[in-house]
Amino acid sequence: MLHDGHIEAGLKTYETQGQLVQVRTKEQARAALLARWAYDRKHHPGQSQLILAHSNRDIFLLNQEVRALRERLGELGESLTVETVIGKREFSVGDRLLFLKREKSIGVDGP
Repeated sequence: MLHDGHIEAGLKTYETQGQLVQVRTKEQARAALLARWAYDRKHHPGQSQLILAHSNRDIFLLNQEVRALRERLGELGESLTVETVIGKREFSVGDRLLFLKREKSIGVDGP
């Protein structure tokens, strides 16, 4: 429906399926998104979850919050701080990484 330009009908479909949440602030949106992520992980453990965000800053903050939740759940192991092109980043055993391009020097053949 959305791809045909029927925005209102498409959003109504998402809403009736519990896929649309309305909030007033960015902080409420982030909290709702993280709560849904945690709910889906708990109730659908065999499925993947994907969080999308508009800006790199939002992505960074959401990733940090997800890592903190996973750490509290004991899902992450020993960590290591690595200097990256965007600064120092902490990575742990159990982290999931997405590479956007090949980097054969470290054994990444592609996305």
